[in-house]
Amino acid sequence: MLKLQPRYRKILNLVIIFIALSMVMSWTTNDREKVSFMENAIHQLVLPFQKAFTSSTNYIRDTYMSLTEFRNVYEENKFLKEELEYYKGIEHQLNEARLANRRLTNLLDFKESTEFDLLPAMVIGRSPSTWYSTMTIAKGTNHDVKLGMPVVTHAGLVGRVIEVSLNSSKVKLIISPDSGITSFVQRTRDIGLVKISAENPGFLEITRLAHNADLRVGDTIMSSDLTGNFPKGLVIGEVVRVEGSDMEITALVRPSVDFERLEEVFIVTHYEIVESEQDAFEGED
Repeated sequence: MLKLQPRYRKILNLVIIFIALSMVMSWTTNDREKVSFMENAIHQLVLPFQKAFTSSTNYIRDTYMSLTEFRNVYEENKFLKEELEYYKGIEHQLNEARLANRRLTNLLDFKESTEFDLLPAMVIGRSPSTWYSTMTIAKGTNHDVKLGMPVVTHAGLVGRVIEVSLNSSKVKLIISPDSGITSFVQRTRDIGLVKISAENPGFLEITRLAHNADLRVGDTIMSSDLTGNFPKGLVIGEVVRVEGSDMEITALVRPSVDFERLEEVFIVTHYEIVESEQDAFEGED
């Protein structure tokens, strides 16, 4: 137990005595109109101590109530933060579902509007070392996938199957450094060869065009079936810059497919593949 020094103990005892006397006086003078001189003197002497005691009591009470209120506010704030995080998670899930629904709707619309037989597949693998060359999809020989089958999305041509296992396949992308695709300009029907642009990563370029080819920014480049490696009429990309002279015309092409965000694709089934496309094209020279 805490022990007070003698002088503080005396002061405390005096305070208690004065308060007790004041209380007794209050009880004994309630029914009297006048009080004695001594009672009045004692009352005046005790009054400051009463005020101090009352003030201290009120302070302790107010402090306790403030702490209780602060605790309640803290608990409520903690609860609201947890609720906010929960609803943020719900919002993220809804946004993801909305985006997935939009992608799948586009794919479904494409499947219903095209003449090709299409097999849907999820993209399940991209290697950092071959990010712009290949990807892995979740369909294989168990789903009748064969080497050389074209791979597409609603936006356009993605690539073709180069390896097949039981439940997955590797796809070579059209932006691979060693890809070459016979193509044509949709507006003018000019034939050319599309390959990766060495000076512009992520872009393609169309070459081997006739010297009098009419090529403009905004033209759509599409796949040709001249060499039999891809079906005719799949969108490859859009011309963003035309270069060259009277002797040779080339153009920079932005791929129509966003290869950074591929999640779902289609495999074009029942399509017979012939020789290497670039070799076949170059063999025409």
